[in-house]
Amino acid sequence: MDYQLLRRIKGFSARVSLLGVDLHVNNISYYNQTDVHFFHSHEFSEIIYVLSGEIKVGIGTEIVTVREHEILYMGGNIRHKLKIYPDIPVECLTMSFELTYALQDSQIAPQWIREEQELVKTLMSSRHGVTEDKGSCIRIIDDICEGIGEGTVGEYSKLKNHLGNLFICTLQAFGNNRKRLEEDAAREVDFVNKAIQINDYIGKNFTRELTLQSVADELNYSTRQLQRIIKLYYNISFRELLIQYRVGYSKVLLGLTPHSLEVVAGTCGFSSLKSFEKYFKLSEGMTPSAFKKIYGKCNS
Repeated sequence: MDYQLLRRIKGFSARVSLLGVDLHVNNISYYNQTDVHFFHSHEFSEIIYVLSGEIKVGIGTEIVTVREHEILYMGGNIRHKLKIYPDIPVECLTMSFELTYALQDSQIAPQWIREEQELVKTLMSSRHGVTEDKGSCIRIIDDICEGIGEGTVGEYSKLKNHLGNLFICTLQAFGNNRKRLEEDAAREVDFVNKAIQINDYIGKNFTRELTLQSVADELNYSTRQLQRIIKLYYNISFRELLIQYRVGYSKVLLGLTPHSLEVVAGTCGFSSLKSFEKYFKLSEGMTPSAFKKIYGKCNS
């Protein structure tokens, strides 16, 4: 698609009536790597759609990366600049706009208006944000370019509706992104709860003869699921987590009780004295007997 055709609608402005708001399009612009862009701010909100390539946008002191088929939203009065370089191909469409609430048509279902208001609220809930277009926005932009390129009579009369649809699809893209973020957050909470549950169980039962299989069976996970949760959350293996608990408790016993190394090893869940000495030295850099000699409170 020849997106440079969008230069022909540079400066286009219009008022588009949606269900509960009026969209006032202030300006449409097309940019590529041959253009120069300066830091500026204005009272209008703005969306930037990256048609091809990747662009970095300076927003105050922050640099935001927007990739192909992603949309950047910025609220009004934000100082920003498109960082365009002659040797890095990129194309983007910008639309500055403002919204005003309109009188509601009694023939329009209130639920539809509420849904639109929720989408607008989601879009404008932060000063700036980025989301991905799943194809609906770019199809509208392609339709605009095809109409301009073919020179169809009356095509510019359709432009207002195209821009209204483009804005609605942008709202939906940000709305769907919020839904995905909420779903991701819910999954994250569930994941954290599972990790805490596993850790809690091991912490209460590490003195017993635990295995990956026995813990997985007790908590209704597969061994693969159990290992994956521990690795992702704690960045260690099941065995390493278990050994941490056992070595930690052994240090308490070595320091505060007169128990022999054999008794400490068995009390902490190690299968043998040799195993205890091996893992203790790996963890602490000294043998259990050396630790007891230095830190033991019950040495005679």
